[in-house]
Amino acid sequence: MTDIRPLADDRDEALAAEFSALGAAETRKRGSHGSGRSLRLDPISTALQPKPIAHLIRNVLARDSLASLIGAAGTYKTFVSIDWMCCIATGTPWCGQSVHQGPVLLFLGEGRSGLAVRIRGWSIGHGIDLAGAPLFISNEAAALTDETRAAELLAVVAEFMRQHGAPVLIVFDTMNRNFGPADENSSLDMTRGVAVLDELRTMTGACILLLHHTGHMDKSRARGSSVLIGAIDSEWRTGRDEDGTVRLDNTKMKEGPEHEGLAFRVSPVETGITDDDGVPVTSVVLRPTAYAPPPAQGKAGRGKWQTTAMRILHDTFDHHRANVAKDGRDPGTARVSFSEWRDKCKDAGMPANRFHDVTESLINAGKIRRNAGFVELGEGWA
Repeated sequence: MTDIRPLADDRDEALAAEFSALGAAETRKRGSHGSGRSLRLDPISTALQPKPIAHLIRNVLARDSLASLIGAAGTYKTFVSIDWMCCIATGTPWCGQSVHQGPVLLFLGEGRSGLAVRIRGWSIGHGIDLAGAPLFISNEAAALTDETRAAELLAVVAEFMRQHGAPVLIVFDTMNRNFGPADENSSLDMTRGVAVLDELRTMTGACILLLHHTGHMDKSRARGSSVLIGAIDSEWRTGRDEDGTVRLDNTKMKEGPEHEGLAFRVSPVETGITDDDGVPVTSVVLRPTAYAPPPAQGKAGRGKWQTTAMRILHDTFDHHRANVAKDGRDPGTARVSFSEWRDKCKDAGMPANRFHDVTESLINAGKIRRNAGFVELGEGWA
């Protein structure tokens, strides 16, 4: 995979003007029909003949659109985006939906080494060689609200188009890390950032995908100014059930009805990499599973600490299953002790005197069983 290198490191006003001219020239080239202007007035007859939606992933993402993938930490939104990126770059159908194959650009704000492991895991888990795939990763984050850096972004993409053709998907992971020095809670600043994204979309005809966190208090909406949710054409939200199922729900689809959600199970993958101590490094891939509406929230085993305890328990089981699989044994034989579970709950901030009450409520709700010094998942939760 190739880095998208900046055209220059000396970011002064003269370079900003040069970058701006390069990007603006590409935008005019695509949208002005040679007139030298991008703004024009069209007769109503053209509007009455709408173009069909150009799918990128049918029923999921469209070309020439602004989309977002939101979710709280730990809900596997990066893994969903990797699945989308790799399928589009290789022309691989995604969850039975056809894709439009083409170049993919990723502007990565953090975790470059971790991303390499995850993409390697995707390649191994799906049996698809990514060598030579048109998937390109930036060497640093963008800065949408910094005028000079935004001009540089447009120029870098314009130069990419001259060398490789137009990208079909441009991903910013995450919106916050690529936003720049401004305040994402400010309507004015968010409007500036969205304007750059719109210019990038107009220039390339690509789907612009933003990975974004949900709010600190309200997990049902994206963090920051509501300008963003008003600007996007589609939104997907990741979540994770207490049984470890990863959910992907369509929460906005401007052109047409919202689509039915999807569900995935997390499957460990050996990457063939070891760390400095010689310990094998694993990753995961998402495997489609049956989707069912989220269970209704009731009182039995659904409080704050019950939810925390079940999440920790499933994460611990996933870890032990991966270790057992490394040894060539059946992952189903993995076990978690009550003491290990209790210590991890304590590390997560659970008061020591709450663990007994929490476990009893989960046993009474049928979510777990006690077997000597070990904990087992209840029926339907394995």
